Amino acid sequence: MTSRQLLTVIGLLSVLIVLTIIVTLIESDESAVVVAPGALPSSAPTSVKINSTLRTEIIFRLREILRIREEAYRSRSSDVLTTIYSRDCPCLSSDGNAIDELLRKKRIWDGVRTSIEVRGATKINEHVWTVVGLFRSDTLHVRTEDGRLVETEPAGKDLFRFTLVKPQGEKDWLLGLVSVLQGPSDEGS
Repeated sequence: MTSRQLLTVIGLLSVLIVLTIIVTLIESDESAVVVAPGALPSSAPTSVKINSTLRTEIIFRLREILRIREEAYRSRSSDVLTTIYSRDCPCLSSDGNAIDELLRKKRIWDGVRTSIEVRGATKINEHVWTVVGLFRSDTLHVRTEDGRLVETEPAGKDLFRFTLVKPQGEKDWLLGLVSVLQGPSDEGS
C-alpha cells in the first residue's frame, strides 16, 4: 500500500470515527426532543410537559420570524432584521442587501407569501434548537414603484433546517442559520 493510499484510509477512518462519536452523543442526549412529522396544534393543550411547551414556543417563533421577514421585504425596511436574526446569521446580510437592492432599483416585491410545514424540531441544548420544515412560497412578482411588472419568480418549495439560537441576555429566539436540505423544486412536484 502506498503512503497516499494509507493517508486516504486513515483520513476516511478518522471521519467515520468522528461521525460515530457525534451520532452516539446525539442519540444518548436524554434532553433531546424530537417532534413527530406533521402539523402542530394551533394552540397548546392545557396540560403539557415543559419540553412540549418550549417546542411549541420555538415553532411559533420560527413562524413569527418568517412573517417579520416577509414584512421587511414588503415594506423594504431592513431595520427589523436585527430583531429576528443573530448577529452572525448569513441571512442578516443577504436579506439586508436584497432589500437595499429593491430600494436602489425602486422595485417592490408583490405577493410575498410563504408558509412552513414543520417536519421536526430537535433541542440541541438550552440555547439551540433546529427545526426542519418544508418552506413554500407563492409566485412572487417584482414590480417597479409605479406598478410595472419586471420579473416573476415561480412558486416553489424547499426543505430547510432552521437553527434557532437564544444568545445569553436575549429574550427572544433568533434565527442563527438556515441550511437547504432539499430544493429547489416546483410547486407542482
